[in-house]
This record gives sequence, C-alpha cells and structure tokens, in this order.
Amino acid sequence: MPKLTASEAANLASGVYQLRSKMPARAYAVTMRPLLPENFHFDFENEGRIEGISGSILKFNKKTGFAMAGTGTGPRSNEAVISIRGTEFTSTHDWLTNGQIGLKPASNKAMAHAGFNNAFNSISGAIQEFTNGLNGVKTIHCVGHSLGGAIATLCADWISENTAHNTILYTFGAPRVGLEDFAGRLTRNASLPQIYRTANSADPVPMVPLWPFMHAPLGGLEYRSNNTGIFDFSAHGMDANQGAKPGYIQAVSGRNWEEFAFRGGKYLNQSIQLQYNRRHETSFNKDGLEKITAALIALLKKAGYLALVQMQAALMAGLTFYDFLARTVAEIYKASENNEADVKGLLGHMLAFMGDLTTIIKEITYQTIKTIFDKLVAILNRMAHRAVQTFSK
Repeated sequence: MPKLTASEAANLASGVYQLRSKMPARAYAVTMRPLLPENFHFDFENEGRIEGISGSILKFNKKTGFAMAGTGTGPRSNEAVISIRGTEFTSTHDWLTNGQIGLKPASNKAMAHAGFNNAFNSISGAIQEFTNGLNGVKTIHCVGHSLGGAIATLCADWISENTAHNTILYTFGAPRVGLEDFAGRLTRNASLPQIYRTANSADPVPMVPLWPFMHAPLGGLEYRSNNTGIFDFSAHGMDANQGAKPGYIQAVSGRNWEEFAFRGGKYLNQSIQLQYNRRHETSFNKDGLEKITAALIALLKKAGYLALVQMQAALMAGLTFYDFLARTVAEIYKASENNEADVKGLLGHMLAFMGDLTTIIKEITYQTIKTIFDKLVAILNRMAHRAVQTFSK
C-alpha cells in the first residue's frame, strides 16, 4: 500500500497552519507549493480548503481554516490526502477544544474525547462531501499535528467505518484520543492498516489525557523523532525555524519511517511495584510517567479492581473519574496490609515526578490520594497547554 514519506507527512502537518490567514486562493498555492508532496493537487478555491468550528460550542463559534484536502495525480492518482491543523499558536480558542474532557462514541462506537469529537464533527460534512467525490481513489492519507492529529485520528476512523477507502494515519505530537476500546478497535481495523504516530519523547502533549486514555496502535509501536530529555515545551513544535527543539520537520527529514520506529509502552505489561525509598529515582519525563501509570494499573489488577475502574472510565469523565480512582486506591489501601507498600510507593513516586522530594507521606487517606492525583493531572494539563503557548507569536 502506498504511503507518504516522513518528510511529506511532516510538511503537510505543518503547512496546513497557513490556512488560518485570509489570503487569496492563488496566494495559498504559491505559499504552500514547497510544503506539498509531489503529484498531489489541492484546489484552495473549492473543496481544497475546509473550514470548521474550533473551540467550545458554548464559548466560541469561531470559523477557521481547519483542513486541506488534495487528490493524487500521475503515479498517485489512486490516492488522496487530508491534512488537519492543530492548535493555532496565535489563538487560545483551539486549546480550549483540547481541554474539553468528556466522552462521546466515535465512528467505531467506542468512547473518545468529547472535545475532539466535537471538533471533528464540525468538518465531517465537508470530509464526507470530499470523499463522495473521489473516483478511483483507494487510499486516503490522514495527517495532523497536535489537536489536528487527534482530529485526523477520528477522521481516519470515520473514513474506514463509512467508506470503501483504505486509510493511513500520520500524527505528530498528538494527544490521546480515546479509551482502550477505541484504541484497540483502531489497531484491529483492516481498513486502517498503518498508523504512523510520531512523538518526541520530550513533548508533553502526547502524554495527555492521562490513563485510561490510550494511544493507537495498542502495543506501544510509535515513531520517536527524538528519544531523550525531560519534558520540554519547545519539543511540541513542528518547525525549528519557529523555535521548536528540534522540530518534527527537521527531526524526520531524510529519514525512512523504519529508522525511528520504536516499541514503547515497555512497562504497561509488567507488574510494576514502586518502592517508596527509591522515589528519588523518578524523573520528570516520559519514562517516569509511564512507570507511574504501569504501577497504578498493576495495583488495580492485583487488588481485583482493574475491570471495574475501566468500566467506570467509560461512564465518567475528567476529574469525576480521577475522584473515583482516588477513592478506589484508598479502598485498596485499607483492604489489606499487603497493599500498603504499593500504595505508598506509587504516591511517593508521583510526588517525586512533580519535583517534591521533601513531603513525607505519613498518613494515607482518600484526601491525601485525591490531592496528589489532582496535582498530577493539573501539572500535566498545564504543561500541555504551555507547550502550545511556547510558540505564540
């Protein structure tokens, strides 16, 4: 099956941001030409430029250039591409969309982030019109960065569920879109045979929303454009010329996908038990957060609560779920002395991850657990938000 190169996908994910400006269609064509892959045609006067409503339906109704769609020519005449922009660095409207934590069924019937669903639904009519007009096209490439990657994921899901086209998904620095069932269905979808999820290990945005949200494909396969460093807001940007470090465009330039394929999630299938007296070993990075997540899952599984918590995750959202999770961990702690060391170790490592090595956990109560959980959720959400604000112009 044909695929975009890493550089082609990255340039498409970056170039779509140009659509926010209100320049004439001919000017778009001139500006975008260096960023567009060969043998693809984009009609910016007609269906090539797709507008959508971005931001909370209740607070904002700002129409913006949201996506661009093109069709292949010559040797790529049986392909099409849809590129969806992420959070615009010059506006706060779109990041509010990222912050809506709720759940709605996606096209594959599994639960996904409600805010991302709302954003996709605002362009789904245009996507349907575009796909209905494709003749002889077998493969549609769906591309996006940041929020655009989340919406591109839902777009690929919709196309694979509602059309005869195969889809290939390419995301850069995208957040988690849905719960495990959603990610699993995408992973098993025969009409979506390839998912190129690219993430810089220092980029905080792919780490949110926190578990029980999970990335597709399940099993940890991702494409690491950079595999070192603590969380850094500048790691989220597409282009080093705009202040990103190193910049997804530059990090993948000239590289084959296979060169930076990475089998992540190494802790998720392990029975991780974190020791309180070794909490100082936790680092403020992707590895540290994945260990904490794995230890939490192992604790729930050991105590027989994992299935219940996963079921509740599909019924609750946001802080309501984490309040339930805190109560569950408190019940596990009180249920048996065998769980005390596991719970204390988990909480100690969470504090250390947030840079707090001075607080000594003496008494473990629901309120103690809830306070630590709330702080962790808040710090990661702020980091993700600031990762975008770092590039404000």
